[in-house]
Amino acid sequence: MYVHDNDGRPPGISGPVVLPAGSAATAAVRRHPPFRAALGEPKTARKQAGTSVVAAQKKRWPCEPTPPSCRTSPVSKGEFGAALLHFTDSRCVHTSVPQLLTRSSTFMARVRTLDKQYLALEGPALCKLGSSGSSWWDEWAPNAQGVLSKGPFAGRRVLTVFYSATGPLFMPAGSIDNEYGYDIMVVRLPDGIGPDGKPHSGGSASSPLVIAQWISAIAHETTHAYNLVTSKSPAPATIPLRVRAAIKEEGDTRRTEARILAEIYRTSVGKRLRTVAVGMEGPADAWLVQRDFFPGDLRRTYLEHFVLNERMVDAIRRERLSASDVARINVEVDAIELHHRPLDKNLTDPLPIFYDPGPTREKGAAGSSGTRTISRTALFRTVDSDYGKFRFWLRVIDARWKKLLNGLASPPASTDAAREKMAQEHARAFFGGLMAYEAIPKKP
Repeated sequence: MYVHDNDGRPPGISGPVVLPAGSAATAAVRRHPPFRAALGEPKTARKQAGTSVVAAQKKRWPCEPTPPSCRTSPVSKGEFGAALLHFTDSRCVHTSVPQLLTRSSTFMARVRTLDKQYLALEGPALCKLGSSGSSWWDEWAPNAQGVLSKGPFAGRRVLTVFYSATGPLFMPAGSIDNEYGYDIMVVRLPDGIGPDGKPHSGGSASSPLVIAQWISAIAHETTHAYNLVTSKSPAPATIPLRVRAAIKEEGDTRRTEARILAEIYRTSVGKRLRTVAVGMEGPADAWLVQRDFFPGDLRRTYLEHFVLNERMVDAIRRERLSASDVARINVEVDAIELHHRPLDKNLTDPLPIFYDPGPTREKGAAGSSGTRTISRTALFRTVDSDYGKFRFWLRVIDARWKKLLNGLASPPASTDAAREKMAQEHARAFFGGLMAYEAIPKKP
């Protein structure tokens, strides 16, 4: 069952993803300084009146109550291009970002494919249907994997692009992290750029570092989307095979991202990004991908993320949990306080045990002093579902990593002894013997 508000957008996403809201766009129009000027080249852009840009935006996004306050360049005239354009308009991304992305033949080859495989959630097709009083999820009936099964766009998927302050993600419809009926491409905000698209803490929206970070994040998540829609092979049959495939896909995505960046660096303007973007795409070797930290609020490695997610998906199917069952368990597990026993205790106990305080009186109720009161029914309980247990373990993994990393200026290297010790402890305790980390290669 899909959850939407009246215009087909989700009411909210928990965690690091923040939804763009057109109605909250500022009235003032931001015009970035030209990218060439930021790199020391002459200014060539002519000024535009703010009112004319807003008027143009109303035509560009007719279903927006308040249109985005910036007008950026599209990477294409297709549906994927429309989804990305709405994001860059809404976040006031410097227009040189899409312009430079079009200089990469690898990126544009993927865009041409994605234009034929997607519909933009904010695009003209869905806007036209909504304006007629219909809803796309009723009329075009996306299946559990988010593929439209009826109507003129049968076989396509629906896409929107959000931003995150903690890390980029691509969440296909039907995945455990995505409760909506469409794919979500999440782009990380560059350093010094706030949710409104404006520079913070002395940052500059047109600095080479910010431009490079936008390009890197968009290239990476675009590649994930491309890999999804072009995959012809059925999902592997076992958890270990699916996890290995996910690790390989992440490594391949990083290699493609590196190729896109290299093609942009070879252009006359893009070459000036090279010095600030070294290594931005991340290592692609499987043993390093496994140990890298997965983006998001909860700290965990890529291998921890993929193994526990697969175990949760398997548990939902095996335990025949409904959407309401999953929602109930999520609330119960996420409310468990971790400080009632040592974190290391969770490495050896077969089931997570937590203290349930029972019902409490509401503030202001008769006989209540307004402070928390513990019910006589309070007791220690165990999580009674494997799905809940695996979700709880992700919280334990997060807490242990954060305890280790607390106070450090930066995360230790993947080969750091303390970091490796914790990764191996988690693998022994939480992987159920399904997977192990690949060995760290010995130095020659």
